[in-house]
Amino acid sequence: MSYVAIPRMPWPDPFQFRTQTISANITGVSLLLDASGEKIAILFRAPRAGVLEKVHFLTGTVTTGDTVRVSFQDPSTTDDVPDETQDQFRDVTIADGDDNAWKSTGLITSDGSDVGSKRTVAKAEMLAIVFEFPSYVAGNLNLDFFLTGTDFSFCGSCWATHKTGGTWTTQRTVVPNFILEYSGGIYYQVTGSLPWSSVLTVSFDLDTTPDEIGVRFLAPISGRIGAGFGAIDVGTIDHAVVLYDAADVELASLTVDKDQVGINTVDSRNVWEFPAFAAVRRGELYRLVYKGLAAGTDSELHFAALPSNAFLAAAPGGIGFYRTERTGGGGWTDTNVQYCTLGVYYDEVEIGAPRAEMILGVM
Repeated sequence: MSYVAIPRMPWPDPFQFRTQTISANITGVSLLLDASGEKIAILFRAPRAGVLEKVHFLTGTVTTGDTVRVSFQDPSTTDDVPDETQDQFRDVTIADGDDNAWKSTGLITSDGSDVGSKRTVAKAEMLAIVFEFPSYVAGNLNLDFFLTGTDFSFCGSCWATHKTGGTWTTQRTVVPNFILEYSGGIYYQVTGSLPWSSVLTVSFDLDTTPDEIGVRFLAPISGRIGAGFGAIDVGTIDHAVVLYDAADVELASLTVDKDQVGINTVDSRNVWEFPAFAAVRRGELYRLVYKGLAAGTDSELHFAALPSNAFLAAAPGGIGFYRTERTGGGGWTDTNVQYCTLGVYYDEVEIGAPRAEMILGVM
């Protein structure tokens, strides 16, 4: 293969993880609808040109169910809120028992039925998804988002806003949690959205089951990988960061001393430089894992879960990027509905390498 050196290229893009690290401290935040005129909106830029069909969203606590109208709207021309004109809509029944449940709208159309006109968008077009009661009865229900704890850094691409008492309030520390479905049942990642149902913490050391855990992925392009990156709670054990191919051949590894991970050992964000480049081929399977090297206070890795593998197309890495683990060098167990903050850095790419999206299944 012939390679060309490039400015270090990450995959999945850690920009998506910068304020959205999947960690022990990930916190859900709920926005409440419990009165006539209250609204929750998500404003975002369309990730691709095409025809929009459905929205999938996560409820929080539902004290009293009701019918919620989900609509596509244009943004206001004077503020960071929707214009409050329902261009296309669909009514969704949320029952008392629908706590922490993913709900799907069905087709969102000009008349709210399966035969109305759908919305066609251009790439990067700004629009809004708005949740409200079409005719308030007694609803008291929440929608779940992700709380960063600091000002959300994606304003301009995707944000949430909440209308209560007749006033919109932009939720500056809230990361939207939704999945956008285009015609043909295709999902794309919306920059600034982090879809998740729950967060799972897995502990590991040399003597645990598993003792190796991370992600499996299909290389999006051919090239040479120079480093891995990830967020981990280090514990009190040394560990290794290892890149394997599909035949479990170790392509690259780095031993990490527990005392040499910087100041922060909780949700520590690190880049692990491999001693040598590892050549990877487009479309082939690889695994990037943490491996416990001693017994002690376990290290921890955190995963976000979604209801189906298809929904991972809306998450960083796509449908082929998900949890993998094994014990004692045995066979791998893959969980294709969970992903985490791990990835690789390409330092060189093969000349003429095709676009990544063709492999990820998101184009």
